[in-house]
Amino acid sequence: MGTRPTMHCQAELESDLGYKGFLPDETLFRWFHDSYSSSKHLLTLYSIVKGLNAKNIVEIGFGRSSFVLAKAAHLNKGKFITCDMRDFSYLLSDEEKKVTEFIHGKADSVWKRLESTGIDFAFLDYFSSETWESNFVQNEIKKCFSLLKENGIICIHDTMVDKYALKKVFNALKTNRFGFHNDDLEVLSLPYNYGLGIIRRLKPSKYGKIEDQFKKKPEGAQI
Repeated sequence: MGTRPTMHCQAELESDLGYKGFLPDETLFRWFHDSYSSSKHLLTLYSIVKGLNAKNIVEIGFGRSSFVLAKAAHLNKGKFITCDMRDFSYLLSDEEKKVTEFIHGKADSVWKRLESTGIDFAFLDYFSSETWESNFVQNEIKKCFSLLKENGIICIHDTMVDKYALKKVFNALKTNRFGFHNDDLEVLSLPYNYGLGIIRRLKPSKYGKIEDQFKKKPEGAQI
């Protein structure tokens, strides 16, 4: 058996993962207050997935966010697919594995897997490398977008790091939109913690539409 892969502050992570079931709220909030690369986005990711009541949840690039998204998938009675070139599946609890499909390989395997179901929410965290060229990053985003349901959301980490092609690509998406029209999508980048890009699909999708599950009660309704 080969050496298992490790990630940033591995010892701390393994200590935090000594729970049964799913990530405790107290650990989620502690991670949010920490200084890991995506720490200030963890509650945002969790909130978006819960708000969408997302069932088909995807992540490319395993990390602490994986445990957050697995928790949200469980609460939504959904399915979580996470993919990485390194096999981190050993870090998942038995309960997390029941809602999580870990794909050890490239993102293309995920896109093919979801051609029949589409995507409610995706977190793309694999563009943080100086080796990726703009064409690769742009094509990956377009592949993911093509699988989104109407109102589905893509979040992308590290959109404000100068040395990555992602910054240039994401800024271009805000202006020329890769050939999309203004009424096809909304684009926003949160300006902290290296940037979190948010893309919402506005145009109809063959995979259907995500409807608001949390509408206000009519005036006079019993609470």
